[in-house]
Amino acid sequence: DRSPSRGLGDVYKRQADHKASGRLSMSRLASVRERLAGQYRASLRVEAAEIQALLAADALNEAEMHQRAHKLRGSGGSFGYPDISDAASLVEEATSDTLAAAAHRLLELLIKHGAAH
Repeated sequence: DRSPSRGLGDVYKRQADHKASGRLSMSRLASVRERLAGQYRASLRVEAAEIQALLAADALNEAEMHQRAHKLRGSGGSFGYPDISDAASLVEEATSDTLAAAAHRLLELLIKHGAAH
């Protein structure tokens, strides 16, 4: 026998359960977001080493530099680093004469953000 007050209590309990599971999900989401951010910062250190190697080479591999910049342009903003996206954009748009300077600026930012905790 279901009385109206009992049915309403069930609704409130389900709502409370849903809110609690939502908080748990938000907690998990925050944990996943932090893990991904850490992985991205680690990847910035790898990218910095690769760009440093490209800059140190006898002949700058412009195609590879542009390819790396393109990837960083997209991922920088997605992970909350718009300055990386902006600097990578300048590398992508750089001419042979301005590529090394633009790549050095990008490298500085990769080192800065890759070292951040």
